[in-house]
Amino acid sequence: MKLATLICGLIVGCTTIPNLPERVSTANQIAQNKGWQSSLITTSTFNLQAYTKPLNSLIGADQLTIYIEGDGHAWNNRETPSEDPTPIDPITLRLATQDPSKAVAYIGRPCQYGKASNVKDSTACSEPYWTNKRFSPEVIKSTNEAINQLKDRYHAKKLILVGYSGGATVALLSTVSRKDVVNVVSIAGNLDTTAWVKYHAISPLTGSLNPANFTTELTPIPQILYIGGKDQIIPWEVTKSYVDRFPVGHQPKVIVMKDYGHLCCWAEGWEALQEK
Repeated sequence: MKLATLICGLIVGCTTIPNLPERVSTANQIAQNKGWQSSLITTSTFNLQAYTKPLNSLIGADQLTIYIEGDGHAWNNRETPSEDPTPIDPITLRLATQDPSKAVAYIGRPCQYGKASNVKDSTACSEPYWTNKRFSPEVIKSTNEAINQLKDRYHAKKLILVGYSGGATVALLSTVSRKDVVNVVSIAGNLDTTAWVKYHAISPLTGSLNPANFTTELTPIPQILYIGGKDQIIPWEVTKSYVDRFPVGHQPKVIVMKDYGHLCCWAEGWEALQEK
């Protein structure tokens, strides 16, 4: 089974895909229900959609937690990439709005939430940036620029980066060049893209970086890796391949949620996990 088919089947059975305005409306409604504010962050290449807790709760916070969205709706079917990678259900935004921390922000990925309005040059948003180049150096640079702006805007000194699925990949790759990240939390994260490609027997992510190649830089950073015991998209073998690259005694903490898959039940259970 091709990976795109598997993902599509898990989400909506590939029969009814909400259009772009509906997907954007879903994200806006999730944010509005929690009193969060929407903004567009301009970077050197991509402009990224952001949602944040009300400004008065963020300004002056010493520590800022930033959630990074997953790969979104990257494929229509096993052969056809989507025209726009905006998530059908922005799970990461649902996670972020449950975080009890004082200062919390959410960043979408390049080209999500309407590619034409989310790039300085709309031609920069092309299919590779949600397929094989989804973790490219330019994507990581843009993400770090957005992180810097959020950090400066709210006068934070320390960062916690949280990523779901491919967002965890971006969080780790963004951390490699930073000195202000005190913790990285991966939720069903794709942490060794080479192992992932091999496991699913799919084409390499040409043009993308792999977090597993930066374990020397990441070893000093505390990491918590949540994985689903029933996750068919990012199975234990992929996470293990990443963890095994770290020195014994310095490996990331792994928490297995035995009844969780790739989609279920992170958003439903995140509030309870935050309380532990």
